Amino acid sequence: MTKQNEIELESTYLAAFLPDGLDACPRVEIEDYYFPANEPMPRLRIRRKDDRYQLTKKTPIHGDVSRQIEEHIDLSAAEYNALKKGASRGIIKTRYLMPYGDLTAEIDVFQDALNGLCLVEFEFPNQARKNSFTPPTFCLADVTHEDFIAGGALAGRDYKDIESDLRRFDYTSISG
Repeated sequence: MTKQNEIELESTYLAAFLPDGLDACPRVEIEDYYFPANEPMPRLRIRRKDDRYQLTKKTPIHGDVSRQIEEHIDLSAAEYNALKKGASRGIIKTRYLMPYGDLTAEIDVFQDALNGLCLVEFEFPNQARKNSFTPPTFCLADVTHEDFIAGGALAGRDYKDIESDLRRFDYTSISG
C-alpha cells in the first residue's frame, strides 16, 4: 500500500455541450463508492480507475471545497472488491482528458442512473493560475461550491433527483 497526500485546487462546471474532438481524447472508466452511506456528504471514497484501485479521503481546507487535502492509499483489486461489497452508494462515469491550454479538462460523462449529467473539472497548479482562469465555451456554469454536485452527494442518486438543481443553471441533459 502506498499512501500519498496532496492539496487539490479545482473548479467544477456543468457542461454546456460536449466539445468536438472528445472521441479522440484519452479516457478512463471510473467507478466510485462513498462511505459512510448515511452521510449526506461523505468524504471517503474507493475508486476503480480502469485497472487501478484507490481509497481517498478529501478534506476541505477551511471549508473551501475548491481547496482540499486529498489522502490516497493504493489498493489491490481484492481489497477494492472486498470494500465494494459494503458499499451502497456509487457512481459510474467515463472521464475524458482533453488538453486546454496549459491545463487538462477532465470531462465526466455519467452513466446509468445519472445518465445525462456531464461535468467538466480543471485542476490548477497554484492559486494564481486558478484566479486567472477563464473557462471554455463548453462550460455552462461554475458549480464548484454547489453541494448537490459533489461526488459523495451524487452517489446513490439518479438524474431526476438533481433535475431541479440543474434547472437553476439552465442545464440541459447531455448524452455521451
